[in-house]
Amino acid sequence: MSRLASKRLNILHAEDNRDVFESCKKSILKVFERETLPEPEIKNVAYCHEIFTEIMKSKDESSVYDILLLDIELLDKEALNGVNAINMIRRHSPHTKIFVLSGKIYDLLYRDKLQEYKDEGKIVGFYETGNHENWCRELIRTVTARNVGILHFSDMHMSMDDRSGQILSGFAEAFEERADLLIFSGDISDRGKREEFEKAKQLLGGLCRDLGIRRSVYVPGNHDIVRNTPVKKAFSNFVHFRRAMEEEYGDGFDEGESYHYPDVDNYGDYLNTVSVFPNLRTIVCGLNSATCMEDEKFGYDYGEITAEQLRQAETKLKKIKENYPNYLVIGTFHHNVFEPPYYFDHYNKGDHIGWIPPVKNQGLVLKKCFENQVNLLMVGHSHVSSSFSMVSHDYGEGKPVHILSAGLFSEKGITPLEPRLTVNYLSYQIDLSGNISHMRCQPYSLKLTDGNWEKRQGYGLALHIS
Repeated sequence: MSRLASKRLNILHAEDNRDVFESCKKSILKVFERETLPEPEIKNVAYCHEIFTEIMKSKDESSVYDILLLDIELLDKEALNGVNAINMIRRHSPHTKIFVLSGKIYDLLYRDKLQEYKDEGKIVGFYETGNHENWCRELIRTVTARNVGILHFSDMHMSMDDRSGQILSGFAEAFEERADLLIFSGDISDRGKREEFEKAKQLLGGLCRDLGIRRSVYVPGNHDIVRNTPVKKAFSNFVHFRRAMEEEYGDGFDEGESYHYPDVDNYGDYLNTVSVFPNLRTIVCGLNSATCMEDEKFGYDYGEITAEQLRQAETKLKKIKENYPNYLVIGTFHHNVFEPPYYFDHYNKGDHIGWIPPVKNQGLVLKKCFENQVNLLMVGHSHVSSSFSMVSHDYGEGKPVHILSAGLFSEKGITPLEPRLTVNYLSYQIDLSGNISHMRCQPYSLKLTDGNWEKRQGYGLALHIS
């Protein structure tokens, strides 16, 4: 059971009709008793300005209102109504969960704005006041659900003379959420050197300790290769780094992982990993898109996931899903799935047309994602923060795959059209029955010119887990 559900909850109901308040209170107490939860403390205020008085009072008393039930038609002497009060409430008490209750939620005056606030995560949802069963059910689900957070990094390009330590510490100070898992989709180092990975181990280990992250997954990028060496040695420094990080910050278990060096040319096929995190109800399938063969046009920048690697990963994934059904399934590799749009504007001059190509076997990769019902695909390489959602009418039973690119996390690679560093924060909830819902992506970004990390526009992601 979650922290909220294990203690006596403080609920503030902003409602100016006393009869409505008493009716709602009766329904809340009844459903809490039915679910054998501690009886909550429920207080009523009749004006918007009283909400802030109560919130500030609770903070002075070192407590907090866990839930705010807000009538959007509520007015006060300053003509401040419930809709435009939401932002002020979020600033004063960011941890309070807001349920909007009204008989007019379908009025155009309110609906679009409330939907916007729900999409942004400012409110849990908006409900008809009289439909007690509906919002009480969501109230119970919210207070008994466990929140899970995933940080998605990519393209740190660690070198010995960069400012990565300063950038990481700045992010740790600005990060306001809780993270349970770190997924790093490649280009941890700049040139695949052992000393670069040693620095990355020190700094990323410090980040995990600072943020309380006990689980991590890493896949290689094209900059994590020791170039111009035999294939089976090209990934050696990355393998040692990953083994060290996952031994210290793994806290899951892996089916069939191998760190051996097979005497074969396609050693990259053996770098795939499928890890299970039961406490998070999550499976992560990591693939290796970095190739040791230099392409005639794109050098070492191009990526490929071989059919053999996909076969191996699919076999592991199917075996795990038999024992762990209804888990969130995440796939991750380094190279972009689609061409980043802004390259066509920035780099194409005159007769010259250049771009970062998508990973080879792109269609086969997506087909396997649909067939194996991968919910999220996390990538990097393009240095662009982006999100795509795809549905296939032929594969995957019409369930979406969300493709998220983390963007750049290094002062190297900054362009005029993409002047920010970016990290994606994914969050979702697990209720007492193990159901996963309310997936959101919240990008954090940094302009190197001002040095301040900030939240960018967040958005919800539809989940269909089976």
